[in-house]
Amino acid sequence: MRKLASMQKITAINDIENSDALAVVTVLGWKVVVRRADNYHVGDLVIYFELDSILPDLPEFNFLAKSNYILKSARLRGQLSQGLVWKPDILPDGLKLAEGMDVTGILGVRKHEEEIPIEMVGKSKGFHPKIIRKAGEVRLQSSPELLAKFQGLLVAETTKIEGESASYIQHEDKLDVCSHTHSLLESPDSIHWQMYHKYNFSTIFSIHKNIGIQAEIAGPGIFGNPLELKETELFVFRITDTVTQRRFTPVEIIEFCQSHGLQHVPMTLNVRFDFTMEEAIERAKGEYLSGNPREGIVIVPMEPTYSEVLCDWLSVKVINNEYLDGAWKKNRNRRSP
Repeated sequence: MRKLASMQKITAINDIENSDALAVVTVLGWKVVVRRADNYHVGDLVIYFELDSILPDLPEFNFLAKSNYILKSARLRGQLSQGLVWKPDILPDGLKLAEGMDVTGILGVRKHEEEIPIEMVGKSKGFHPKIIRKAGEVRLQSSPELLAKFQGLLVAETTKIEGESASYIQHEDKLDVCSHTHSLLESPDSIHWQMYHKYNFSTIFSIHKNIGIQAEIAGPGIFGNPLELKETELFVFRITDTVTQRRFTPVEIIEFCQSHGLQHVPMTLNVRFDFTMEEAIERAKGEYLSGNPREGIVIVPMEPTYSEVLCDWLSVKVINNEYLDGAWKKNRNRRSP
């Protein structure tokens, strides 16, 4: 589970040009703007709040009240600030603090989830089956220890599509059409079921009996539609054998999609991973065909590799800072009729 608030050490402090009052600190792989008056130092153990956290309604965080205490990236004096750093004195007395300690529950921090209109999803018939893992990747900037696990590997860099998560699972003759968290009743209004019929999943499942196909649904009305699609489309990013739990390789995903009339997320194959954190973040930059900044990339080994750190198959996402900045949304609104 993602640590929305955790104890972390400051690893660097740098000046911000033309600012005597502010500095930028590095925590994990993130850059956070702080006040110099707060007197932070390299090596300090601090609370780091991740982006998209909903902070508790405490007097210390009243400056976030207008945004309903939702923590978003911000640009201060030209410096992108990603998250929030705070002194540990807001924690209960007597806690034994250690680097990496999760304090999300202690502080009552919650995750902000953007949602599409409920009528576009449909009604639940139960939770997402556990036979395959729900979609969701660890952020490299939040887990820099994973950087070493990729060094020297041949990987695929896949474009992260900003969309609604969908899973199409057939296991032992049982069909589940799922959102991120739930299996859904069939409905003509559900975009998940619309995509099921549009892309002929019934035919695919008549051939492949035990398989889970995971994808992003993107298009009008879905998270701002940064791809500026004219109609709703599906982009496959993961396929799993539900019996053996084997993940398809990137090449196998491409071949499967080509054979069955499916789209897959854009992929760059056979990249030798030999990058620093800064270089990986730079590689995440890029644009969708619409010209808007892409959300980032997901890095996946060309051959499925198990990670003891993740207790799952090795993969990680790298967020594009230009996407986090959000300026593209304002620019697009300006050019809209």
